[in-house]
Amino acid sequence: MEWTGRPLLATRRDQEVFVGFSTELEAVRKAVGARLNVLLLGERGSGKSSMLHRLTVNAASDDGWTPVFVDGHTADSAADLLLLVRERAGGGRSPRTPGSFSIDTTDALDELGRTIDSRPAGVPRLVVLLDGVPTTATAHLLFGRLRDQLWQLNLTWVIAADRNERAEYLTPPADAFFEAIVEIAPLSDEEALQLLERRCAGADVPLEVLHSIVAAGAGVPRNLVRLAQEVFVSDKQLKDEKTNQEQLRRAIDELGRPAAMLAVELAQLGPVSASDQRLLTRTGWSRPRAVQVLRQLEEAGFVESGSTIQGGRRRKLYWLSRSAP
Repeated sequence: MEWTGRPLLATRRDQEVFVGFSTELEAVRKAVGARLNVLLLGERGSGKSSMLHRLTVNAASDDGWTPVFVDGHTADSAADLLLLVRERAGGGRSPRTPGSFSIDTTDALDELGRTIDSRPAGVPRLVVLLDGVPTTATAHLLFGRLRDQLWQLNLTWVIAADRNERAEYLTPPADAFFEAIVEIAPLSDEEALQLLERRCAGADVPLEVLHSIVAAGAGVPRNLVRLAQEVFVSDKQLKDEKTNQEQLRRAIDELGRPAAMLAVELAQLGPVSASDQRLLTRTGWSRPRAVQVLRQLEEAGFVESGSTIQGGRRRKLYWLSRSAP
C-alpha cells in the first residue's frame, strides 16, 4: 500500500497512481499553448502540487514549451523567488543565492531577464510552474507592481494558489496578469475510488471499506489519503464518520461563535500564526483577539500548535487537530 500524503512527484512510480483532473489539465495546457498566464486555484489538499508535477511529465510530449517547476514556498521573498526561477531556467546558482542576504527585487528580475535572453534561438519557450509563493504580498508585488516587467520576459506562468487567496491574487493590477483562471473540482466518486484502488494495489482491501472512505473524503485527495491512513494504520472505523464530525462541530459551536468561526478559517488556511494577515483580515480581529480564541480552541483539544522559523524569526503556528472537522 502507498498511503503517503505528500504531493505526487514527476516520477514514474508516482505518476502510476495519479488519478483525475483531466479537464483541469487540458484547460491549463490549452491556455499555455495560447501563451496565457494561468492561476490554478484549489482547496488545500485538492491536488494542486500533484497537477503541476503531472504537467512537467505531460509537457515532454508537447511541442513548443519546456516546463520549469519551482516550489515557491521555499523562497523567503520576491527576490529569492525570482532567483529560484532563474536557477531552474538554466541560469545556474546565482552568486547571490536565495536566502544568503538581501537582494533588490528589480536586480533579481534583471538577472532572470538576462538568463532568459541568453537562451539559444529556436529552443522551446519556458513555462514556469510555480507552486505557491512565500506570501500573498509577494504575489501582489510580482504579478501586480512588477507585472509589466514580467510580461516583457519570454515566459509563461502557471501559478498554483489556495482558493481562499483568490481575492489577494486578483487585486488590481495583478488581475490583468492572470489571463486564464482554472479551478480544481473535487474528484468524482469513481475517480476517488480509482485513487484508493491504485494506492492499495496488491492488497486485499474490502470494497465496502473503500466506498466508506470515498463517502467521507468528499473528493479531496488529501482527505482520502488521510482517512485511508487512519483506517489501515490506526484501524479507525468510518461507518460513523459523519456522526463523529457533526458531534465535533457541535462541540466547537458550544465554545461560542468566535471559536466556530475560527475553526472554519483554520480548515481553509491551514497552519497559521496569530499575526497572519489573512486570518486577521478574514476575521476582522486584532492579533490579541486571535491569540485568545486560538488558545480557547487549543485548550479544548481542537487545535494543536508548534513553532517554526519564518523570515529568520521563530513563530508559533496553530492548526486544527486531526480529529477536528
